[in-house]
Amino acid sequence: MAIGTRNVRYYYWLFLEFIRKHNKLIFFSFLISVITAVSIVTISPYISSTLIRDKKVIGLVGSYDAQSFDKLPDDILAKISSSLTSVNEKGIVLPLLATTWEHSADEKTYVFKIRKNVLLNNGKLFTAHNVSFSFSDVKMEVLDDYTIRFQLTRPLAIFPLYLTKPIIVYPYIGVAGLYSVEKVKIKNDVIQEIVLSPNRKDVSPITYIFFPSEGEMITAYKRAKINEMSITNRTMANAFKSWNNSTVIKSVSYDKLLSLFYNAKNPLIKEKDFRNAVESAINYSAFAEIG
Repeated sequence: MAIGTRNVRYYYWLFLEFIRKHNKLIFFSFLISVITAVSIVTISPYISSTLIRDKKVIGLVGSYDAQSFDKLPDDILAKISSSLTSVNEKGIVLPLLATTWEHSADEKTYVFKIRKNVLLNNGKLFTAHNVSFSFSDVKMEVLDDYTIRFQLTRPLAIFPLYLTKPIIVYPYIGVAGLYSVEKVKIKNDVIQEIVLSPNRKDVSPITYIFFPSEGEMITAYKRAKINEMSITNRTMANAFKSWNNSTVIKSVSYDKLLSLFYNAKNPLIKEKDFRNAVESAINYSAFAEIG
């Protein structure tokens, strides 16, 4: 027992002697360790932000069949490909992959001319044979490499508006897109994740991750598994306005369409002045505020 006590005292005095001889070294080592730890904690968010600033990981809610890639949200498809026509902020239909179009007097036949010397994302030449639409009551016929005819069963003056959907060539090939599909993660024939690689050096890559609910997506955002997300619930979105590291941006969802139909059989409604009056009474700024 005495021997054990003597050993303890020996190491105790040895420890004190070591501290006395190297107290300055120990003090400065401790100080440097504290400064380093504080610095890492302080600047790590900035380092992390710098490292991932060029990586967009966007969360979306939805379930999409792997065999129907063209059913994905238009916001994604528009990054991969282009459409025959486009719509400007005033609602005017403009040519894009199509150069011109004509329609018959009864507005049941439309002929579109396709832009030449346009490449698919895989480097091959884009032609009318790459165009495919699954409209009901519409027959599509390729007349030559750069001409398409649509035959409608009923007249439709706004038919070119329906050709604003980006064209996807099976399986994931776009036309003159800003991005190409690099990888698609699929589980049980449902798309889980899409990785887009830019076709230009000045554009950042994007990863889309799909969630079954907004709740799960928000949890992933809080855990930093995604750094952007799209929310349709206004209350949920407003909750993030108080977050110092988050910015809430309001935008218009173009996957949804709000239409106003007139009963042309009604003698009052069929008058053009009445329809113009209704249009003038619409508060478009209120719609913009709603988003």
